[in-house]
Amino acid sequence: MGLDFGEKRIGLSISNQTGKLALPYGVITNSTERQSIREIKKICQKEKIKELVIGLPITLKGKEGREVEKVRQFAQKLKEATQLSIIFEDERFSSKQAEKVLKERGAKGRKGKIDTLSAVLILNQYLEKEDV
Repeated sequence: MGLDFGEKRIGLSISNQTGKLALPYGVITNSTERQSIREIKKICQKEKIKELVIGLPITLKGKEGREVEKVRQFAQKLKEATQLSIIFEDERFSSKQAEKVLKERGAKGRKGKIDTLSAVLILNQYLEKEDV
């Protein structure tokens, strides 16, 4: 499962049966950390998720951005709750790419869609590296 962590929303994606392609799963509102973790854990159990790929907000200069610590702390709590392995994936351009794609498609109500598509891009990037 791919996650695009945000303070307001968390975009979700899952891979297809072959593990070669990421598909959109949706968005959960990140109202409280505890509730978000509970929802993700429930989805992981339902979908039989084996690992979590979480986007890490690396800066354009390749450094860890100020949001990285929040993502790492959330990931640690998620790991404890789900007992799944966590993989961090550079999410440097995922939101911008998602915005561009949705704008080109003329999609309305883009905020949640951007988060979901970002999660798809993050997971696809990871899957492509694993497939090499």
